[in-house]
Amino acid sequence: MNRKQYITRAKHRGIIVVIALLALVVTSAGSTSTASSGCPGGALHCPTFNGTDIVDGTLTGKDIRDHSLTPADFKASVRGLRGLTGARGATGAPGAKGDTGAQGPVGAQGPVGAQGPQGPKGEIGPQGAPGPAAIPINLVLASAGSQTVVAVGPFTVKVACTVPSSSVVQATITGSTAVAGGRVQRMVTVAPDDVAAQTTTTTSGQFTTGGDDPLATAQHTGTGGFTRDVLRAVMTAKGGQALNIDASFLADFRSGSTCEFNGVAVYAPN
Repeated sequence: MNRKQYITRAKHRGIIVVIALLALVVTSAGSTSTASSGCPGGALHCPTFNGTDIVDGTLTGKDIRDHSLTPADFKASVRGLRGLTGARGATGAPGAKGDTGAQGPVGAQGPVGAQGPQGPKGEIGPQGAPGPAAIPINLVLASAGSQTVVAVGPFTVKVACTVPSSSVVQATITGSTAVAGGRVQRMVTVAPDDVAAQTTTTTSGQFTTGGDDPLATAQHTGTGGFTRDVLRAVMTAKGGQALNIDASFLADFRSGSTCEFNGVAVYAPN
């Protein structure tokens, strides 16, 4: 026998020994397991067992008999497929009205808007109360004479015509107040024959209590002509009353000596 043949036979014998040992180990393990299981007749599994005999995760669907489990066995462990969406429920009753919220802060002022179109013309308003009635002053005094032309409220106005000499004639307007403290403001324009240069003077002053103070005097000297004075005066009393006078008067020497007065006076109670 050569060396090569010897090595081949040795290998075969080693394999046979290993296989024999493995068979012996398996047989011993089975005998031990059967002997120590405690099951009747040395069975591998006992006829009765509970959950402690089952290793977790070893059971599969093949180990369970069909239709042997009910829905109650899956309660809280297996979730079925999601059902279809149900019909929409009826609208609930309105809830109670909530409390009024706190007032918010005042907003910033907005820009000025464009001017709108002009509105329609309004109706004519009622007629106002009539104003104070005018008191006319229209008279002619021939030669010397005097007359009261206005007596209203605290005021008195008189006119007079005087002939100081055969060539002089004077037309005078005087005024007075019954209450102390009255005043007068006047403007007098003098126009000889209505063609000569005119002169205008403006004066003011306090009335003499109880007397007739001259407001204006038109005087003409020489026959064949006249002198015209135009008087605008405002007489006031201490109680707030007023009398406005607007008059013109002539000292006329064209046909004798006469005095002519024309104008109006308007009384304002306060």
